[in-house]
Amino acid sequence: MARTKTDDLPGVEGEGVTLLKIPDIDKAVDAYERKKEKRCEASPGEISAKRDLRDLLHKHSDKLPVNEDGAKFYRRDGMDYILEETMKRKRADDGDVSNED
Repeated sequence: MARTKTDDLPGVEGEGVTLLKIPDIDKAVDAYERKKEKRCEASPGEISAKRDLRDLLHKHSDKLPVNEDGAKFYRRDGMDYILEETMKRKRADDGDVSNED
């Protein structure tokens, strides 16, 4: 499901009105989205299992120890499953651009 790129509205310019465009980041986003789409098509079961594991780590975070980096983790079979903040991805709301809580 490829997305088409859209241009800014003609005649509308200025900080807070036009989208921030950083070519290096745009290229990285395009590469990430292509690879993510391929991975998602190839391994939906792994993605679901990872999401379930992450949710359970969050649910039991009060019981997890903290590693030397200050992140909570769960160790099993010589592997640490580290609970850390990650980048989130969500569809932008095309309406209001304010930052309301």
